[in-house]
Amino acid sequence: MSDCKTPDNCRIRRSILSTTCMYFPPVYDGHGNNLNPDRNISSYTEHCLVCGKMWRVMEQFGVADRQLVSDKTGEQTNEQ
Repeated sequence: MSDCKTPDNCRIRRSILSTTCMYFPPVYDGHGNNLNPDRNISSYTEHCLVCGKMWRVMEQFGVADRQLVSDKTGEQTNEQ
């Protein structure tokens, strides 16, 4: 395996998506803003087929928190 020097070199495979399942009924203010957005969390892993790195990803409100959990040697790491 080689190192991905740029994101263009990475080939990412995603695991099956897991999502919490709560219903958040919309509540709107007078301006049409939703005061009760969907607060469910989706989680999955990403694995680069080129360099072998693996990330644990959690998404909420459309924002992804990606943490590197292993590098190409399979060693655990805390790098983000």
